[in-house]
Amino acid sequence: MINTQRSIIGSALVLSACIFLIGCGSEAASPSSSRLSNDGSASVVNAADKPEGEPISFNRDIRPILSENCFFCHGPDAKHQEADLRLDFFEHATRDLGGYAAIVPGDREGSETWHRIIDKEDPMPPVKSHKKLTEGEIELIGRWIDQGATYETHWSYAPVVRVDPPEVKNEAWVSNAIDRFILAELESRKIEPSPKADRRTLLRRVTYNLTGLPPTPGQAAAFLNDTSPQAYENYVDSLLADETYGEHLAVWWLDLVRYADSEGFHGDQGRTAWPYREWVIKSLNANMPFDRFTTMQLAGDLMQDEPTQEMLIASAYNRLAPQTEEGGAQHKEYETIYNADRVANYADTWLGSSVACAQCHDHKFDPFSAEDFYTLASFFSDINEQIIGHRNGYARHTPPYILLPQNEEQAAKVKEHNQTYAAFIDKHPMAKIVEERLTCRDYKPPVPNEQIKANEFEAELKKLIDARHKLANEMPTVGITRALPTPRTVRILARGNWQDETGEIVLPATPAFLGGPRSTEGNRLTRLDLAKWTVSPENPLTARVVANRLWGKYLGTAISSNTIELGSQGVPPTHPALLDYLATEFAGKGWDLKHLIRMIVTSSAYQQSADARDDLANIDPDNTKLFARQSALRLSAEVIRDKALAVSGLLKPRLGGPSVFPYQPDGHWEPLNFPRRPYPTSKGDDLYRRSVYSWVQRTFPHPAMVNFDSPSRETCTGQRMVSNTPLGALTTLNGPTFVEAARTLAATLLTEYPSDANRLDTLYQLVLARTPRDTERQALTKLLDSQRKHFAKNPEDAKKLIAVGASPVEPDADPAELAAWASACRVVLNLHEALTRN
Repeated sequence: MINTQRSIIGSALVLSACIFLIGCGSEAASPSSSRLSNDGSASVVNAADKPEGEPISFNRDIRPILSENCFFCHGPDAKHQEADLRLDFFEHATRDLGGYAAIVPGDREGSETWHRIIDKEDPMPPVKSHKKLTEGEIELIGRWIDQGATYETHWSYAPVVRVDPPEVKNEAWVSNAIDRFILAELESRKIEPSPKADRRTLLRRVTYNLTGLPPTPGQAAAFLNDTSPQAYENYVDSLLADETYGEHLAVWWLDLVRYADSEGFHGDQGRTAWPYREWVIKSLNANMPFDRFTTMQLAGDLMQDEPTQEMLIASAYNRLAPQTEEGGAQHKEYETIYNADRVANYADTWLGSSVACAQCHDHKFDPFSAEDFYTLASFFSDINEQIIGHRNGYARHTPPYILLPQNEEQAAKVKEHNQTYAAFIDKHPMAKIVEERLTCRDYKPPVPNEQIKANEFEAELKKLIDARHKLANEMPTVGITRALPTPRTVRILARGNWQDETGEIVLPATPAFLGGPRSTEGNRLTRLDLAKWTVSPENPLTARVVANRLWGKYLGTAISSNTIELGSQGVPPTHPALLDYLATEFAGKGWDLKHLIRMIVTSSAYQQSADARDDLANIDPDNTKLFARQSALRLSAEVIRDKALAVSGLLKPRLGGPSVFPYQPDGHWEPLNFPRRPYPTSKGDDLYRRSVYSWVQRTFPHPAMVNFDSPSRETCTGQRMVSNTPLGALTTLNGPTFVEAARTLAATLLTEYPSDANRLDTLYQLVLARTPRDTERQALTKLLDSQRKHFAKNPEDAKKLIAVGASPVEPDADPAELAAWASACRVVLNLHEALTRN
C-alpha cells in the first residue's frame, strides 16, 4: 500500500500530492508488498533471482514496479501526466521525443528512462514522491528493455482463454483438472505435494467450508464408515444439497453487496432488507445460474413488462446503499453520493476493480477514465428513490416497496388493495405519474394540464397511498427498484464536485477500454444492458473475479491475492492458466456456482494436509504461492458463534425470516440518535438463530462479530482481514453466547453420559470430531477437579456462572458440578483447533 506514514512537507504542492497519493493508494494493497510471479515463484523484484537468459514478462515482472512507482505521474490520467509521458503502453513509451525516446526496445543505454532511474543526483521516481526503486528492480527494467521491452495487455483485461491442463508425472495424485495446474508447477520445482489430510480433518474442513457448521455426530459416522471410493465426493454432494450451504455462502455475498439492516448515515435508522437476504439464500441453495443471479439484482425490475415478486425482491440490491434521512441534507450532494456508491460497489463486486478514484479524475493506474465512472453512474440514474427526507411515519423505508403478506389474512388485504388500485388506474391512467409526485418528493414528473387535472383525483389517490402505507406497517415490506420514466441527468463532475454543473452530460456506457456497449442519442442503454454485458463473454472480469474469490475462500489465499483489485495495483496471479481455466469452467458450464465449488473442494490440492513443512519454509512459508499444502484458517465470526450454538444444542435452524438480535453489551447503542433506541434483544428461538440472520447496524456493528473481523457492511468487502487479538479470546471465553453454550453443553454431558471419561470423549467428538489425547484428558481431568473444589467452596460463583443466558437451567442440577463442567467446555470450545477448520 502506498505509504501513508508521510512526514509533513512544507511545500503546499508536495503536501497536496502526498494527500492525494494516500487517498488513491488506500484503494488496494501495493503490489510490491506481495509481488508474485505467474509461475508461483517468490518476489521477482531481485533480478539476481532470475537466470540471465530467462524472459522478462511485462505483466508479471515490470508492470507491478511501474504501477507502484511510475504510473501516478506517467500513467493513464492525462491531467496528471508529467512531461507528457506515459509508460503504461508501448506506443507512447517508445515514441520519438525529439531525437530520443523514453524506451528504446533492445537498448537500455539508448533509453532515457534507464538513465533517469540510475541517476543518483536527480533520480526517478523523484525523492519527493517517497518512492525508490531497488537495485534489483532497476536491473530488471534494464534487462526487460534489452530483451525488446515487450508490452502485454494487463492480464485481467485480456480475454479469458481456456488452456488445456498440463501433463504431469504423478497421475495418481490428480483428482480433477485443477490438480494438473498445481502439480505441474510443483514438479517443475521438484517439490512434492503434501499428503492427503486424514478423514476427520477433511470432514471438519469441508463441512465448515460448505455449511459453516460443525459436522454432526450422524454426519461424522456416515462419512467415516463409508468405505466406498466415492465416499468423500458423495459427502460433498450431500453438503451442497443441504440448505445450510446457502445460509453460509450468503455471508460471502452479503459482504460484497454491503447488506445491512440500517441506513448508515445520520441516525442510522433501521430498514427492512431481510427479504433480499432470504432471496440470496434461496437462490444459492437452488443453484440459480450466476448470470441470472446477477441480472435479477441489477435489473430485476426491467426483465419483463410485469416483473415477478422474486425479480423485484432481487432488485432490492440497488437499494442497499447507505442512505440518509437528514431533512437538511443537500439533495444534489446525496444524489452524487448514492450514485458513486453504486458504481463503486458494482465495480468492486462484479469487476474486481476499485474505480472510486475515477469519480474525481482519470484512474492513476488503470484505464478507467472519469468519463467511464460517470457513464456507469448513468446506468443507475433511473432508480426511483427519495434522495433525502423522511419516511413520513410509514414503512421501515421509503418508497418504492412491495408488500409481502405472511398469512392468508394479510394476503387477502393486499389482493383487495391491489384490485382497488388497479381499477383506479384504469379509470385515471395518469394516476401513476401523480403517485410519483406524491410519494417521491425528489422527482416531480410533469402532469400535462391538457391531458388531465391532477386535483380531480388527487385526494382519492392519497387515500389509496395511505391505505398501502397502513398495510406496510402490518406486514413485511422491502424496498425495490423501479425505473424513472426520465432518468436523472448525470454529468462528469470536475474533481467530483457536485456543485459544478458545467461538466459534460453523459449517457450510460460500459468502460470504453473494455469495448462494451455504449448508448446513442436514439438508444439509451439500461441497467438490463449493463447486467447482460457484465456476464457476457465480452467482459473478461466477472468470471475471473468469482473464480478467484472462491479459490481464496477454500484454499486460504486467492490465485490473485488481492480479491478486490485485479488491476495494476493488485497482485499478479500465481497460476494464471488455472485461474482462466476455472473462469471458463464456471461461465462455460452455465455459470454454475455449485459445480465450481465442488470442483475446488474435491481437488487433491484442497484435500492436502495443512501441516507446515520445513522444505517450504523459505520458498512459500505462508502457503500463498505454490499451494503445496492446505492452510489452517481461523473460522469466520459467524461460524465461531454458530459452532458454539450447534454443539451445545441451542441452535434453532429455520431458513429465512426477519433479522434477530443476539446478546449484545448493555449500552452499545446508547450513542444512536434520531431516534434514541434501546437494543431489542431477541426472545425464545430467535435468540439462537444462525448469525447470518443477526441484525447488522452499520455504525454500531455487533462487538463480538467485530472482534472476529466481521465488517460493518458500509462498503464492499471482497476479503475479510484476519486479526488475532486478546479481544477474540475474551469474547469466546466470556461472551454470554459462549458461556451459555458451554453451560448447556455441560448439562447435556452430565445428563446423558455416566462417567467423566464418556463425557470427555463426547465433548471432543462434538467440538473437534476426534477423541482427546492422553495429555488432554489428563489436563481436563485436573481442571475438573480444581473447578469442582472451587465451586463447592464458592456456591455463589457457581450460580452466577450457570445463570448466564436465557435458556433454562434444570432445577435439579447440581450448580457446582454443572459449573465445573461448563468451565471444561469453555476450555475446549476455545482451543485453537476449535477456532480453525483444521
